[in-house]
Amino acid sequence: MLHLETLYLDIIEQRPPSTKLYEHELNEPLEDEEQQLLGKACATCLGECCSLGKNHAFQDIISLSHFLDNQPKTLTLNELTHLYSQYFPRKNYKNACIFQGKKGCTLPTELRSFTCKNYRCPSLRSYHQELLTTNQGLTIAVGALDRDIKKISIFDENTFISIK
Repeated sequence: MLHLETLYLDIIEQRPPSTKLYEHELNEPLEDEEQQLLGKACATCLGECCSLGKNHAFQDIISLSHFLDNQPKTLTLNELTHLYSQYFPRKNYKNACIFQGKKGCTLPTELRSFTCKNYRCPSLRSYHQELLTTNQGLTIAVGALDRDIKKISIFDENTFISIK
């Protein structure tokens, strides 16, 4: 939580960023159905790209400022750290993002960084293009590392079945 505290103090005290900036703006949100399907596909791979999130979860001053500016009241540092701490997964992965749980990211979308909201790996971009050009409702996704299958998911917008 030290990273979050540093960001918060940079914002409140109007200091120049003392941590890395990852993204400068938030892309337009996708339609709900598209976002749900992409999220399920993303969760199938168990987050190879998310592993780079470590203890910072790609959170930066721009993303956190955006979140804080959209709150009905000013959050204190204690309120902010308590809010984020509620979403630590019961089981996390070694050398992964601290919010990477068994079924993907445990943070609600509004708490995620711009990087996490914007990024789509090549496989996810390809899947998204297929969603836009076909009328398929059912998806079978396979998460693999080299030649080893880690997880298989079968899903549509309403159902998510995971097979290990």
